Amino acid sequence: MYALQQAMKATFDESKWLEVGYAIGKADVVKEHPRLLRSLQWGDSDYGRCIFDVLPALLGRDLRNVERITDLVGLENWLQRKAPDLYDELYEANDAEEEVVESNLPRVQPQGKVKVQRAAAASTPSISPDKELRIFLCHASEDKEPVRQLHARLKQEGFRPWLDEEDLLPGQDWQLEISKAVRDSQVVLVCMSTHSTTKTGFLQKEIKVALDVADEQPEGTIFVIPALLEKCAVPERLRRFQWVDLPEPKGFAKLLRALRQRASTINC
Repeated sequence: MYALQQAMKATFDESKWLEVGYAIGKADVVKEHPRLLRSLQWGDSDYGRCIFDVLPALLGRDLRNVERITDLVGLENWLQRKAPDLYDELYEANDAEEEVVESNLPRVQPQGKVKVQRAAAASTPSISPDKELRIFLCHASEDKEPVRQLHARLKQEGFRPWLDEEDLLPGQDWQLEISKAVRDSQVVLVCMSTHSTTKTGFLQKEIKVALDVADEQPEGTIFVIPALLEKCAVPERLRRFQWVDLPEPKGFAKLLRALRQRASTINC
């Protein structure tokens, strides 16, 4: 799902979106989305999130749709040229079985062609509804776009990530609701960049609340996970927690393992 989203975001124009829609008999999904084509036309920052919105409806559970879309996108060739690390993860035969289990990405055939059954499985949540883990995304406002993408990927994996622009309602006391969301969460991802590590203000209060809640957890509980959005220094007060470097090829897979381990220890 993520690989398709990235390729579509980089290469699609309006005509290509309509071509895909008509090819699988779902042009209405493309045309009727309130933001997709408009975001594309104006280069808006939510375009990537709009793609994540429509992909499940386009893919559905018809394996032929998965194969058609993958071919129309030219996914394999695009990954070879633009994202070789992700290409290796999806298409290389070596350790394919391990990668499927750890990252829930499409399974790979030795011939180098994505197996459509696994691609379809990647479009559905990997955790049952009664095991949805509540995850708070602590971040600086300057990092909103990568955090939106992380939010979308976590939702696709079946988790319940909390993001202010998605979950705050008009008229709510935002400081109160954010503090409450931190305390109600079962994991806090502290998304770090050169912006967040040097920023003062409410972000630091969010981190303080998360650390206070972490101190109340049983020993060994995974609660605070520092997540690097880019190479940056980890603040001293977070260094006792093992961090994950998301831009690394297996960074997101490592994060998923930690989240699933946490989900297995609680009754969500």
